[in-house]
Amino acid sequence: MLIVCPNLAVDHTITLSVLTPGAVSRATTGRSLAGGKGANVARATQAIGGSSRVIGFLPEVGRGHLMTLFAAEEFDLGGVPVDGVVRTCTATLESDGRTTLINEPGAEVDGADWSALLQLVPTGTGFVIGSGSLPPGSSPDAYARLVMLVHSWGGFCAVDVGGPALAAAARSGADLVCPNLFEATSLTSGAAAEEVDEQGDDIPDRALEAARGLRALGADTVAVTAGAAGVGLIWADDEVWLPTVAVKAVNPIGAGDSFLAGVVLAHEQGENWPAAVRFGMAVAGASVENPGAAQVDPERVAELDAQLALAHC
Repeated sequence: MLIVCPNLAVDHTITLSVLTPGAVSRATTGRSLAGGKGANVARATQAIGGSSRVIGFLPEVGRGHLMTLFAAEEFDLGGVPVDGVVRTCTATLESDGRTTLINEPGAEVDGADWSALLQLVPTGTGFVIGSGSLPPGSSPDAYARLVMLVHSWGGFCAVDVGGPALAAAARSGADLVCPNLFEATSLTSGAAAEEVDEQGDDIPDRALEAARGLRALGADTVAVTAGAAGVGLIWADDEVWLPTVAVKAVNPIGAGDSFLAGVVLAHEQGENWPAAVRFGMAVAGASVENPGAAQVDPERVAELDAQLALAHC
């Protein structure tokens, strides 16, 4: 599996009792890991027995530290050197479970940088994932170009992104897009993210409606994640709402990336879409039970997958 993560990062997670805006707060712990959504996908993939390579842009300032973090987890990392500073994504985890995430934008890139990155995608790669935000200077069709490149040799390309880049990827015929309910609804209905309610009995209907909208744009398969509620899945043969099972959430960061890792790995291994999505839900559920982003216990994944299989009967 090849993971194209253009906006690589250092993920810094801080735990503390309470975060008080405007005041000095003292952390209990602090930890830095390889970051960017693609790093989370790689971490979850590795935990569940898969293998991957990550490529992205490698800004000059902080490049060595970034590469050290990737090497520490034995991730296979490659990329295109660019000017600028490696971004930091900071997460604060409070004792009551509240999570705050602050993402820097990343180093600026241009079309030539993107052409160089796409040249690093080996011809014939069977399964490719475009993961995460586009760095400043990127065209919204960057992932669409990736999809068309992979399709030129008959490969499979999944994309996880929001906004105009999601629309462009869908129109290019991405094999799988898996936005969350906010991203999908804001794109298909025009609603602002703050207007999207992730509560209510109508979540299954809204998730499936948004999935239909993205499939109408051209995406082959769409999985709209709705947090602790479930996933709305639509593919060539059918559509279905798949509810979750209860887990004790510690850190939700990386859950969507863990979901994507599970879905693509299961599909690569021959599972049909409902079974692949169910497995992805199990990986995501195991992820949120741990303090580190996309850190999953494969035994817990198996337990949750079995529970979900019963729930979906």
